[in-house]
Amino acid sequence: MRIAVLSDVHSNWEALKAVWYDLKELRIDAVYFLGDIIGYGPQPRACWETACVMATDMIRGNHEEGLLDLDFAAKYFNGSALTGVQFTDQQLNVAEKAAIARLPYNLVLPELDITLAHGSFSDHWDYIDEADRAREEIPHFQTKLCFVGHTHIPFIFGSEEGLIKDITEDMLLAGEQKFLINVGSVGQPRDGDCRACYAVIEIREGQFYFDLRRVFYDIQKTADAIYKHDLPSWLAERLFSGE
Repeated sequence: MRIAVLSDVHSNWEALKAVWYDLKELRIDAVYFLGDIIGYGPQPRACWETACVMATDMIRGNHEEGLLDLDFAAKYFNGSALTGVQFTDQQLNVAEKAAIARLPYNLVLPELDITLAHGSFSDHWDYIDEADRAREEIPHFQTKLCFVGHTHIPFIFGSEEGLIKDITEDMLLAGEQKFLINVGSVGQPRDGDCRACYAVIEIREGQFYFDLRRVFYDIQKTADAIYKHDLPSWLAERLFSGE
């Protein structure tokens, strides 16, 4: 079985479309979204509609939470993020917002031995951005793998190996240890690589094989849409550098 895990699309339809085309070449059996399909970017409706077609299942991120609760957004979001959810609020209709409101905060897939969360399983919007925090999170989920997003920076942390710096293609997640995996961001990478990022896991004979996928997309089209809708210009500029 082969599954794809996507996070942090952030209303970047050009990036999501490129990932979708990439997935079609891989014979994927299931696709899971870890939240933040909307927010920041210029194409929330196209991204939401596309995700609904692609997804086997999905959970909510903090930008979905901010859309549903603008007081939450005003309290916790920076200016650009708040502008993004306010723009999204104008773009989506009542039925679309109602569907977003039904998204769970996390999912446990016992048949796959996988947990899905946005920031972390123990705290929805917490940032796991260092090894010590990753180590603290490991006991909170009971499956072999837990996928997260939120920081927009991919990593793999093993309960025995610690932070795995050399992520190779078709990487075997070996042993009895548990793994916490950040799948990066489809629509707004922040690790210095401007390409859309997502993860593929293949389960073969009870073993898990990991592949971090990178996909080029037309960044200029997304940037032009950001300018067209008068969203903060730096949201376009950061896409070119992946920061």
